[in-house]
Amino acid sequence: MIKDILRRPSIKYLLIIFPLFLLGIGLLALRNPDPLRNPVLFCEDGSWPGLGLSYGWSYALLHTRGDYYTMGNVLLLFIAVKLSWLLSGNVFNLLPQTIAIVSYAFYSSMATAAFIVTKKVLPNKLRIVLFLLFLLIPLGKNENQIIGRLPQIGYYMPIITIFLLYIRENGVSLCKRLAIDFGLLLCAATNPMILGLAFVYVCWDFFRNRFTNWVKKNWTIIIPFLILSIFLIPTMANYSRVPYDKSNLIEAAIGRSIVYPFLFPWYHHLHNAEVLVFTVMLIIFIAVAYTLPKDIASKRLLLFSIVTYIIYNTALIITRPMLTTIKVSHYKSFDFALDRYYTGLNALIIFITIISIYQFIRSNKTAFKYVGWIILSSILIIYISHLSAIFEIRQTRFPIRTGLYFSDQLCLAKELPGGKLAKVQVNPEDGLWNLITPIQYIDKSRCSNNSQPKI
Repeated sequence: MIKDILRRPSIKYLLIIFPLFLLGIGLLALRNPDPLRNPVLFCEDGSWPGLGLSYGWSYALLHTRGDYYTMGNVLLLFIAVKLSWLLSGNVFNLLPQTIAIVSYAFYSSMATAAFIVTKKVLPNKLRIVLFLLFLLIPLGKNENQIIGRLPQIGYYMPIITIFLLYIRENGVSLCKRLAIDFGLLLCAATNPMILGLAFVYVCWDFFRNRFTNWVKKNWTIIIPFLILSIFLIPTMANYSRVPYDKSNLIEAAIGRSIVYPFLFPWYHHLHNAEVLVFTVMLIIFIAVAYTLPKDIASKRLLLFSIVTYIIYNTALIITRPMLTTIKVSHYKSFDFALDRYYTGLNALIIFITIISIYQFIRSNKTAFKYVGWIILSSILIIYISHLSAIFEIRQTRFPIRTGLYFSDQLCLAKELPGGKLAKVQVNPEDGLWNLITPIQYIDKSRCSNNSQPKI
């Protein structure tokens, strides 16, 4: 199975995968067209490209944040900048639109990757269901901050890591293993939590192999990750420390990460007791599902996913204690800035649940089959009947453009001392987010006489 995935795909296979990928882009653009309808740059989508254009992209890879690296984000922004230049002749003229397209493509690729990796774990119909659920994950008030934007892609790095480790474990050549391990390193250089996953993985593999075989198999992970850790761990001390609010720990650690993607239409009516009951039932369901499959592939993928979820959720609460400080009444969801932290966890719990459902459906026990079909049908009914809560076609719940378009903001660029750089206000227009760029990249031809750039 895994060799088939890594081998150059046949034309017939491409004719399935590529249309799925394009379908995903189309559905995401339909789900949240605001980035195309109101082209502006939001937060890091504005400041980080300026860093790359002003000081070089290699500099931007290492200096976007003070507490960890965001190399994956920077690489995708680099692609978006180059696309804008290729399509318009200028790095900024179409940058909001190209960022949106690259973002749609990234999230569609996650759904497509889930479809590919589960080739021999799930039947085709369930793979399609998984693909669609990945595209339709409810995002609370945060949809317009995630779909069509690039700052939040780091929350999907643990899922990419699962896929890469799963493929790696099923036997690949040295060249392919090097490519996989480079991908793992890039994930760790985008989300530092991957360091913990890599450590657990090599420890797990240590007890399964002789020492010499273990070193031969894993040196391409151990050495690069040790080097990255030397540079990365000291900077992680810069994480902001906020006191924990234990009274809100259940929602922060369990409710929003486990319950929300299944009961999102009624989430604001729930209480701690109901969340705990649902969580216990889901844990029992997944635990039983793990004991059912006899094939190694299903067990391994479930194991990797469950362990990753536990590490991911724990790391999130430890490094983001402010998630427990938001005072809510009866689970009225988080502030718009906090829902985004759970995108990867929600995708992961859906991934685990769909694989678990199939273990029940294919069981020899009739009762288990019924349980699997009932749970699957319930999930599909909930999502289909509440598509209006997922698609923001007419109006976004979180408007980002409150005034000028990015093209207008470019016309109001202000020259900085020295005469080589200019500052452009990006969204939100609160004076805190700016794009610093070399003056020569600003196109004056589209500015009216009364809004000429002040450079």
